[in-house]
Amino acid sequence: MTTNVLTKVEKEISSELPYARSMIEELTAFEILNDDDQNIAAEGLQEIKTRYNALEEKRKKITTPLNTAVKEVNNLFREPREALEECEKILKGKIAGYLAQVEADNARALLAASQAETAEEAVEALAEVVATEPARGVSVRHVWRAEVFRPEMVPFEFLSPDIEKIKASMEQSIAESGEPMPIPGVRFHKEPIVSSRKVA
Repeated sequence: MTTNVLTKVEKEISSELPYARSMIEELTAFEILNDDDQNIAAEGLQEIKTRYNALEEKRKKITTPLNTAVKEVNNLFREPREALEECEKILKGKIAGYLAQVEADNARALLAASQAETAEEAVEALAEVVATEPARGVSVRHVWRAEVFRPEMVPFEFLSPDIEKIKASMEQSIAESGEPMPIPGVRFHKEPIVSSRKVA
């Protein structure tokens, strides 16, 4: 996309932002008190929607070819990148596994030394301890991970409602009976959604 094209487009749409900002101020102060006001609002909505669609059409004329080009470039690089990422993952896993194994072996050797009945046994156990560190160019850090293995034992304060399941239940019961099935601790309310369509 050349600078000249962007400059031309910028000139074409330069009036839209001041218009939209001035409309925000006017519409914030505007009140709908009767049907006439509602009709005025509906006409304004039509104009806003028309201007928005025209702006969006101009935007897509620019972005669609660019997005297509980006997609093609990403597709060109995707497979080799993914293969190299897999190589990296494998090697990191093997290094981490080796270091974890050394750490576990050392812990066992130290435990055996602490439980040895004679000094000779302790020395023999300690001889198994291996001093190791990450190879040059490799750094290792440890992070804690949480794993839930007994969900029924997790305290209540660590649980959260599954909003997707609640929505699914609500939608199913609305389809069956016309209204949501009550769920303890959940409040349902109707919310008007206004849409605008082109008037012939």
